[in-house]
This record gives sequence, structure tokens and C-alpha cells, in this order.
Amino acid sequence: RGPQEPSITAYQESYTSDSVFANQGHLVLPPLHPSLLDPDIPSPTIKQRSYQAANQYPSFQLSPTSGLGHQAAAEKIESLETLQDQTAHFLGLASEQDTYLLSSFRSNILNETSYIDTKIRQVYPGNQLTGQPPLHFTIISNKFPEHDQRAKDRASDCIESYAGVYSETLIRLYFRFVHPKFPVLSKARFLTQYAENRLKISPALRGAVYGLAIAFWERDDALKDSFPIDQAKLLDYARSSLDKELDSPKLATLQACLLVLHEQPQPTGTTESPRVWALACQATACAQSLGLYRDPTQWTIEHWEKGLRKKLWWATYFTDKFSSICHGNPSHILDGDFDTSDLVMEDLSSDEDVTFLPCWHLVEDHDRKLNTHGALHFLETVKLAKLLSGVLKHS
Repeated sequence: RGPQEPSITAYQESYTSDSVFANQGHLVLPPLHPSLLDPDIPSPTIKQRSYQAANQYPSFQLSPTSGLGHQAAAEKIESLETLQDQTAHFLGLASEQDTYLLSSFRSNILNETSYIDTKIRQVYPGNQLTGQPPLHFTIISNKFPEHDQRAKDRASDCIESYAGVYSETLIRLYFRFVHPKFPVLSKARFLTQYAENRLKISPALRGAVYGLAIAFWERDDALKDSFPIDQAKLLDYARSSLDKELDSPKLATLQACLLVLHEQPQPTGTTESPRVWALACQATACAQSLGLYRDPTQWTIEHWEKGLRKKLWWATYFTDKFSSICHGNPSHILDGDFDTSDLVMEDLSSDEDVTFLPCWHLVEDHDRKLNTHGALHFLETVKLAKLLSGVLKHS
């Protein structure tokens, strides 16, 4: 008998959080109503009005929510990543909106104007005892300039056309060789969406997945005797879409940022190219825009999303540290600037089993569950990055 696969439980016990590092419409104020001062007085209901012209004033609708220090009677768990035609932008503590003022409102105030659609969503009410502030996102409708949308559509078409009949084989190669060592995707969600309608996946992310898989072209029996398609060309298409997607970033945008960093250098190129450093800095900025430097453990978002946000933050963290020490430049992530909790094996095992999902056929039998050795490699890489951080501080 060969060596037995280590159990997830064993890793969970070994990798508990022991790091030394520091671990909802538009806000327009209505006239004061007695209910704002006395909670026993019913809150008003202001009927919604529609305005067609862009120069009309907005109308409002009040809906119950939690205020400062209050917990909603029935907390709604909702993903920030799967909003339909909307994007969640994190409101940092240094933004123009005061997070404590936002949290003090007992109602969400929805802006119904025809030319802008934004709302504030609280994901964490804060904790006065520990000094943790309330946290909010601005939810903004995706209304892009026509030329930007055309550019993304054109990139998507070029990516699918260039990958062509090899696309599903490249997906298998990616989850066979890349994902186990660099698990920045939610395997089940990505493959399910790919099986249902691949065009709904970010073009930049699709192109990056296809592109990195090309490095393993000769490892596939059906492909090894044919000439591989050009990785650089495919990743160029992905970057052209990524440039536009950064206007309204989601987790998929950051996934693409992290993956395009691993393009194979050209024969006359080098992995220490200044462009790689710039791309690493771009990934850091994208992660910070998404609020990944705040611990999502207590947030009112879905469980899979909490794990994915943690995975992506720590992937960004070690990308920053390794790029910094490789290029001899200062790190852009300081250890006191985030409180995201340490990764545990449970975070890496979330959404990894596709055995009984309709998308199971897209990967090989042995790739349908968590690769525990690969997950352990990822955890060790994060630990090494923390040690490098100490080296960089004194360099």
C-alpha cells in the first residue's frame, strides 16, 4: 500500500490561526421624523416615484435595516460577487462617507433616480467592545461606456475563437496542474458557470485560465502531437479585457490579475521584468479596492465567499512579498494594514468537490475533490511570505 492521503481534519488542527500579524439606497438625509428619536413610533413609508428626465430630483423608499449597535431581526445573507448587473465597491475608513454615520441609520434610503443607481450595504455592524468599525459597500449599477463594452465583447470573442476546440481540454489541464498549487478560483462555481454558459465568466479570467493551461500542452495525450497555440497572444486578449474590467472590479477581476502574472517569459524575456512588478502592484490595488484586507468572518455574506475572499487576500499577500523581494522594491502591503484572519484548510476545501455536480465531466476523476497536498503547499507558501515580510522590513 502506498502512503495514505493526509486528512483535512489533521491539517485543520495544524493550521489554526496563530499568526503574529494583525489579523443598503443612496444616502440622502430626509426630514427628521419622530421615529428617528423614539423607536416605539412607527417609521414612515415614503412612496416611490419615477422620474424619466435626468435632471429630476430622486425619490426615496425607506426599508428596515439594522442601526448602530442593533442586529436586524432576520439577517439577510447575500453575496457581493453575484449581484446582477451591479458591482460592490468597498468603502474604506478613509473614504468620504463616514462609516459610523452610515451605520447609525435605522433604514436604507434608496435612490431611484433614472441616471444613477447606487445603494449602501452594511456587511458588518462593528463591535464597540473590540473597537472594530462597521463596514459598508457601495452597490453601483454596471453602466459602462459603449466603447468599453465593445472592447470586452471583442476580447471575449477573440479568446473563445483562439482557444477554439481546445477550450475544454485547457480547462482540464488548468485544474490538473495550476489550480492545486495556486487555488485562487472557486472550483465548483467556476466549472458550474462554465458548463452553463462560459460567456458569463469574465473574459479576462477565461483568457487567463486558458493561457496558463497552455504551458502544460504536452502533458495531454490528445494535444502533445499538435503544435500549441500561442500563450502570449491569448493572454494579450485577456489583459485587454482586464484593463476595462478594472473600472468595476469583482473577485473574478482579481483572479485574472493574479493569474496573468504567471505568463511564461519569452525566450529573450525574464521573469524579473518591470512589467511583472507593475502587474503585482495592480493586483494589490485591486484586492484593496475589494476590501479583502478586512476579515470577512463575521460578515453577512455567503460562506463560500468568505473563504474565497480569504484565499484571494493571502494569494495577493504572498504575490506582493515575493515580487517585492524579487525586484528589490518596497512591499505595498504592511502587516499592520489588514486584519484578514489566517487561512485554514476549511477555507481551501470550500467549493472544491464537484463529484456530484453537472460540471463533473470537465475535470479528471482525481481532480474532482480537494488536492490536500496542493492545499498544504499553498498554506506553506503563505507562511514563507510572512517570514519574507520580516526580511523586507529590515532590508
